[in-house]
Amino acid sequence: MNNLPADETVYFADAVHPEHQTKPAFGWVRKGSNPAVKTTTGRGRVNVHGTVKKWLARAECRIRLIKLPAYCPHLNPIERLWAVMHAHVTHNSFYATQKKFAEAILHFLRKTIPEEWRKSRDQVTDNFRIISHQNFRLL
Repeated sequence: MNNLPADETVYFADAVHPEHQTKPAFGWVRKGSNPAVKTTTGRGRVNVHGTVKKWLARAECRIRLIKLPAYCPHLNPIERLWAVMHAHVTHNSFYATQKKFAEAILHFLRKTIPEEWRKSRDQVTDNFRIISHQNFRLL
């Protein structure tokens, strides 16, 4: 990736399906206590997909897909981005409705990452760069 021409880049894409439920991740608990964690009763998901096959199949598209093995976060930095998303959105957080849960995820993708990228990029990779987040559209 370090030897790519200026008009080329590597784009890592994947899908993530965070579940609408509380995900206890960290915290201090007094020994002998039995803390309660608020949670939802459902397992609804918010599906965020990273690529669109029809768009990639266009004749003028210069993007070439290279399939990476499943469950290899060390090969696909987008997997590490999903981990950062979980740390910001799902860990130790409760959302009363799935709509509020989806809004929190979209806020992370639309606002938190572009505005706070320098704080998170080393958790993802040193080689990631945002070209222009205004050109991305989340459905």
